Amino acid sequence: MKNDLKYYLNCIIKRYPPEAEFNNMSSLDNELFTLEKFSSGGKNPYCPKVFRIDNTTYAIERYSFNLGEHISINKNNVKRMFFTISYEEFERQIDEILSWLKNTSLNHRDINPSNLIFYEKEKLIKLIDFYWTKTFGITVGTPGQLNWFYKQDDFNAFKQIKDQIKVVWEDLRKSSDNEINDIINSIGSEKYYDGSSAQQGMTYHPITIPGISNKFHVDSSKLVKNVIENISIYPESAIDVGAAVGNFTFDLIRNFDLKKIYAYESDPHVNKFLKKIKSTYFLNELEVMDTVDINTDFPEVDISLMLNVHMWIHKQVGREGCDKITSNLIKKSKLLFFQTCGSESPGQYIIKDKEFTSKEEIEKYLYSLGAKKVYYIGQEPIHGSFRHLFKIEGK
Repeated sequence: MKNDLKYYLNCIIKRYPPEAEFNNMSSLDNELFTLEKFSSGGKNPYCPKVFRIDNTTYAIERYSFNLGEHISINKNNVKRMFFTISYEEFERQIDEILSWLKNTSLNHRDINPSNLIFYEKEKLIKLIDFYWTKTFGITVGTPGQLNWFYKQDDFNAFKQIKDQIKVVWEDLRKSSDNEINDIINSIGSEKYYDGSSAQQGMTYHPITIPGISNKFHVDSSKLVKNVIENISIYPESAIDVGAAVGNFTFDLIRNFDLKKIYAYESDPHVNKFLKKIKSTYFLNELEVMDTVDINTDFPEVDISLMLNVHMWIHKQVGREGCDKITSNLIKKSKLLFFQTCGSESPGQYIIKDKEFTSKEEIEKYLYSLGAKKVYYIGQEPIHGSFRHLFKIEGK
């Protein structure tokens, strides 16, 4: 079988040239028919969304990556999958895919890593390429080289792939657990860094990577969810000022197909942790940056986050320097999410200037720094009270 693929922002266009060898042994009609059976009226979460264009062409929703090639897994892609789900979750999903095939009386016959694709946002594996799938009442040919490595028995093909991927998971745990845990245990060991952990081995936010457990000060999961839900554009680039252990950074990576995200973190141990995660899980879009100061030249991006770090910058560089940094960030961002510690909020360092005494004063402050439009999202609970969360239109 031969096909042509074209990639777009939200979909992939796939065409089967009718003149290509073996393509006449099946048809797009068969693929779409068996896909519809597998979908079970849209109830199957492991079936991708597909839209027919003509007799040889269809569009499939854009996915993050596949798990390998026709004859081998891609270890880097598999490790990237384990950035979001565990091996146990991977195995559970594969078993459910096999159950859906059985329950819909389908023999896929082409189960291999290139046809298992991972959607980071949904945290789901999906099965594609039903061109050679057999079911009752359908006659489909069989090219001599069809899935020659993993073979045409779906159960055995899945078993072989699971065994190969389990080796990657075990190697990942052996090679990285000690190193990553050593870095986590070094956090808070030398001195206190503003806005970072005040206790050795305890991070400020939870680490949201399977297989890595940690003690943390603040559960920021609701704030992360609120920010993600209020992103009104589809970003390709982002900045996270005061990224900590990546709670916000990692979810931006998972939810959007970012070309680049810049994570600024001044605590050297936390910074080292982010760099280790980048290399371990092949987060090629992630750039780990150092301290923000008045000379920082921010890149132009779609989305920026300045969440509960503004007050620490105020403490370190003073009001004038803090205003310059914040203004520069607003001007370099299409959208900026902003939260700080003013007089209504508890915290280790509270900004007592008049501009931070209420949400109305903070709005005026943000406009004074160059914001084109300031949206008030609401009060976010933290440390037994609340802080105001804003979305700002910048450049």
